[in-house]
Amino acid sequence: MENLDLAALPARTAQCRGPLDIAALHVSWARCLADVRAAQRLRYRVFVEEGGAQVDGALRQHELDHFDPWCEHLLVRDSADGEVIGTYRVLTPEKALLQGGLYADAEFDLAPLWRLRPRLVEVGRACVHPDHRAGGVILALWRALARFMVARGLDTMIGSASVPMRDGGHVAADGTGSEVVSAYLDTGAGSSAERTWPSAEEAPGDDRVRMTAVRPCAPSRGRTRR
Repeated sequence: MENLDLAALPARTAQCRGPLDIAALHVSWARCLADVRAAQRLRYRVFVEEGGAQVDGALRQHELDHFDPWCEHLLVRDSADGEVIGTYRVLTPEKALLQGGLYADAEFDLAPLWRLRPRLVEVGRACVHPDHRAGGVILALWRALARFMVARGLDTMIGSASVPMRDGGHVAADGTGSEVVSAYLDTGAGSSAERTWPSAEEAPGDDRVRMTAVRPCAPSRGRTRR
């Protein structure tokens, strides 16, 4: 992490980095290692202390991995005291190539999405401080992500998601994922295996997208966060 060089990011990235104030929230992109560390501390609080995730302990009370130096980190701060209360990290197509792939490449077979990769970003490590989960923080994050996508000329966003397993997998087995797909992503009838991404010559009929079935890779042990 110590070799993080935000100054080396493409010039167009800087255009997305202006602060965005929504009520008592201050939204900005990490500009230095200290900003990234603040995000990692929040991730530790949410994923490890609250969620019980296992970490390697490379830096005490920080949740981090080898993707962090390649990502841009979005922060929401409480304007009253400057504390980071929400975060996302974003891996751009350029940085994914340099890093050697996406986080999700280790979890899923993403071959069906190869045509989308030049304008695809991967988001992850999203979390919000437990005292600030009324909706405003996540909306502020999403608004900043949308501005980032437009400013960079990107049109596809993906990310892995986790579901609680402490109940023995009952929530997952009850079809939570299917409900999300049905409510927000499905544009046609049929099973997920029958849904496909539109070709380069076609566009979705509305503001939702068709999904392709992506085959999970062999499960990895100990991963409980995305």
